Amino acid sequence: MTSLNKKAFTLVEVLISIVVVGIALVSVALVFSQSIFLLSEIRQRSIASEAVQDEMESIRNMSFGQILALGPAFVGPGFGRLTNPVGAVTVDDPFGVNDMRRVTVTVSWTSSQGVVLSRSLATLVTRDGINKQ
Repeated sequence: MTSLNKKAFTLVEVLISIVVVGIALVSVALVFSQSIFLLSEIRQRSIASEAVQDEMESIRNMSFGQILALGPAFVGPGFGRLTNPVGAVTVDDPFGVNDMRRVTVTVSWTSSQGVVLSRSLATLVTRDGINKQ
């Protein structure tokens, strides 16, 4: 009798390979979906940061009187790509000095998971400007 080499796969081997490939595909799909979510969050934070910086730059170009008269809200670039965006400007006197104010610009929005996130930037301004003594 001669022995024959069988090179065919058994049903168990085929099922095990299907399970292993399935687990690998599910893992790749989960990583891919999480990456898309994280990219969306990063994009939203970038839009909010840019809006805060743009608003602060426009405030830095204003006179002291214009800064004192600032309204409490603003609409920034990219707000259309955020969910429920709110731009706020606050001008306060934290030191009790008549010729100095703290200006805070904040953008708040709702993330895709329903969490309210925000970005803020604050600076001090004086009546005489930054370069005058």
